[in-house]
Amino acid sequence: MALSFWERDYYGQIDFAILGCGIVGLSTAIHLKQTQPEANIVVIDRSWPPHGASTKNAGFVCFGSPTEILDDIQQNGPVTAMNIFEKRWLGRETLFSMIDTTNLDYQQIGGLELFENADLPEKEEIDYLNQLIYSKIGIKDYFEYVENNSFLNFNQKAILAQKEGRINPMKLILTLKNIADQLGIKFLFKEVKSIDRTNNGLVLDQDTVLPYRKLLVTLNAFAAKLFQELQDVKAARNVVLVTSPLKYFNINHVIHIDKGYVYMRMIGNRILLGGARNKFLNTEYTDEISVNAEIVSYLKDYLKHKFDIKEAFTIEAAWSGILGVGSNKNPIIEKLDEHIYVGVRMGGMGVAIGALVGKQLAELSASQ
Repeated sequence: MALSFWERDYYGQIDFAILGCGIVGLSTAIHLKQTQPEANIVVIDRSWPPHGASTKNAGFVCFGSPTEILDDIQQNGPVTAMNIFEKRWLGRETLFSMIDTTNLDYQQIGGLELFENADLPEKEEIDYLNQLIYSKIGIKDYFEYVENNSFLNFNQKAILAQKEGRINPMKLILTLKNIADQLGIKFLFKEVKSIDRTNNGLVLDQDTVLPYRKLLVTLNAFAAKLFQELQDVKAARNVVLVTSPLKYFNINHVIHIDKGYVYMRMIGNRILLGGARNKFLNTEYTDEISVNAEIVSYLKDYLKHKFDIKEAFTIEAAWSGILGVGSNKNPIIEKLDEHIYVGVRMGGMGVAIGALVGKQLAELSASQ
């Protein structure tokens, strides 16, 4: 459906068109408007709430469990792994400098990694990680061994990261959008069918092309569909479920298991459990937003048996979010051509890293 004369007049000649209304897109828009208040900035997404993972994640403010970081070091080396960790940390600092967390259900309750008996990292490995982390963010003994007296089907030792926490991702996105609204940033919720790179236009349908001066793409996992240059951004579906209320079960931390592929937290007296896509890789590299019933069944059985839950419970909610992953977890923040810039591939850590990516994307696009 074509835009009316009034709508076209409202959007006008767009200085910065931002594709994606998630954490990265909103952060980009806010940083641009704060430094260039006269610029006409329009954020475009196919729907509200946004279609990606920003409001479909588990609400973790985390930076990587010990085994995840050790795996990153093995795959990409300590320099790359620690640079990614530092960006996640600085992303949290950037985000919290932009917003008031009072009404976001944010709690720094610590992140606890649980282990199968044979998988507990050696002390030398944790000492090594702590030294690397201290060199990056100046915090000593970031990871510490603690007793696990609650979850008897796991090793009696667990590892705690005190700085991790949880948040309400929907309230977070609403807060960022409210800031953007107050700054005068414009929004358009309509799907972009294609991009006319020759004439700098966003093709909404056969009758509507919006011109832009610069286009900033923050679609994360969905960006590769629009740009051949971004084939190292792959879509990965992640299932999350929430149980019915439980009277006799509680978790005092956010929980990581299996290199972060399985995670848990409480929402009131309900359990949120998600992940396990590493057990179903043949089906979960997809951008189809549907729920794999096999994973729901796997997670439900995992919760019941590994955590020895005696109470009867049901799954009250189950959904999926689409992550942007690739050959490594370092975000891609770069210029594709004279008018197009991208900030994508959050590696499953968009809550932590997204605001920093947005800030850096804004700075890159404004400087050229």
